[in-house]
Amino acid sequence: TNLRGSRGVQTADNEQMASQFDAYGENRWHVTPQTALVTGLQYVYALRDFTNNRNQANNATTTFAAVNPRLGVVHDVRRDIQVFGNLS
Repeated sequence: TNLRGSRGVQTADNEQMASQFDAYGENRWHVTPQTALVTGLQYVYALRDFTNNRNQANNATTTFAAVNPRLGVVHDVRRDIQVFGNLS
Protein backbone atom coordinates (compact mmCIF):
# COMPACT_ATOMS: atom_id res chain seq x y z
CA THR A 1 0.00 0.00 0.00
CA ASN A 2 1.22 3.51 -0.79
CA LEU A 3 0.29 6.09 1.85
CA ARG A 4 0.96 9.64 0.58
CA GLY A 5 4.18 8.54 -1.14
CA SER A 6 5.46 6.44 1.78
CA ARG A 7 5.61 2.68 1.78
CA GLY A 8 2.82 1.17 3.83
CA VAL A 9 2.07 -2.36 4.97
CA GLN A 10 2.70 -5.11 2.43
CA THR A 11 -0.66 -6.52 1.33
CA ALA A 12 0.42 -9.07 -1.29
CA ASP A 13 3.32 -11.42 -2.02
CA ASN A 14 2.90 -13.11 -5.39
CA GLU A 15 5.11 -14.70 -8.03
CA GLN A 16 4.19 -15.24 -11.67
CA MET A 17 6.03 -17.37 -14.20
CA ALA A 18 5.27 -17.83 -17.87
CA SER A 19 6.98 -19.97 -20.50
CA GLN A 20 6.08 -20.88 -24.06
CA PHE A 21 7.34 -23.24 -26.75
CA ASP A 22 6.43 -22.94 -30.45
CA ALA A 23 7.45 -25.19 -33.33
CA TYR A 24 6.57 -24.76 -37.02
CA GLY A 25 7.20 -26.88 -40.07
CA GLU A 26 6.36 -26.13 -43.69
CA ASN A 27 6.48 -27.99 -47.00
CA ARG A 28 6.00 -26.84 -50.60
CA TRP A 29 4.87 -29.16 -53.36
CA HIS A 30 5.12 -27.76 -56.89
CA VAL A 31 2.04 -28.65 -58.91
CA THR A 32 3.49 -26.78 -61.89
CA PRO A 33 6.81 -24.93 -62.25
CA GLN A 34 4.98 -21.68 -61.34
CA THR A 35 2.46 -22.94 -58.74
CA ALA A 36 3.09 -24.60 -55.39
CA LEU A 37 0.83 -25.93 -52.65
CA VAL A 38 2.06 -25.00 -49.18
CA THR A 39 1.26 -27.09 -46.11
CA GLY A 40 2.34 -26.29 -42.60
CA LEU A 41 1.79 -27.25 -39.00
CA GLN A 42 2.39 -25.18 -35.86
CA TYR A 43 2.51 -26.55 -32.31
CA VAL A 44 2.13 -24.20 -29.35
CA TYR A 45 2.59 -25.05 -25.66
CA ALA A 46 2.29 -22.42 -22.93
CA LEU A 47 2.59 -22.66 -19.15
CA ARG A 48 1.36 -20.02 -16.71
CA ASP A 49 2.11 -20.40 -13.00
CA PHE A 50 0.82 -18.12 -10.21
CA THR A 51 2.03 -18.49 -6.63
CA ASN A 52 0.45 -16.58 -3.77
CA ASN A 53 3.02 -16.72 -0.97
CA ARG A 54 0.45 -15.55 1.60
CA ASN A 55 -2.43 -17.86 0.69
CA GLN A 56 -1.55 -21.09 -1.09
CA ALA A 57 -5.24 -21.79 -1.77
CA ASN A 58 -5.00 -19.11 -4.50
CA ASN A 59 -2.09 -20.79 -6.32
CA ALA A 60 -2.81 -21.77 -9.91
CA THR A 61 -1.04 -23.46 -12.79
CA THR A 62 -2.53 -23.46 -16.27
CA THR A 63 -1.25 -24.97 -19.49
CA PHE A 64 -2.37 -24.39 -23.05
CA ALA A 65 -1.55 -26.54 -26.06
CA ALA A 66 -2.67 -26.27 -29.67
CA VAL A 67 -1.91 -27.61 -33.12
CA ASN A 68 -2.62 -25.17 -35.96
CA PRO A 69 -2.63 -26.37 -39.57
CA ARG A 70 -1.90 -24.18 -42.58
CA LEU A 71 -2.75 -24.64 -46.25
CA GLY A 72 -1.81 -22.25 -49.01
CA VAL A 73 -1.03 -21.68 -52.68
CA VAL A 74 1.86 -19.67 -54.14
CA HIS A 75 1.91 -18.71 -57.80
CA ASP A 76 4.84 -17.02 -59.58
CA VAL A 77 3.30 -14.50 -61.95
CA ARG A 78 6.76 -13.39 -63.04
CA ARG A 79 10.26 -14.00 -61.79
CA ASP A 80 9.92 -11.04 -59.36
CA ILE A 81 6.16 -11.21 -58.54
CA GLN A 82 4.31 -13.83 -56.47
CA VAL A 83 0.62 -14.14 -55.61
CA PHE A 84 -0.33 -16.22 -52.58
CA GLY A 85 -3.23 -17.21 -50.38
CA ASN A 86 -3.32 -19.01 -47.01
CA LEU A 87 -5.82 -20.68 -44.69
CA SER A 88 -4.68 -21.06 -41.10
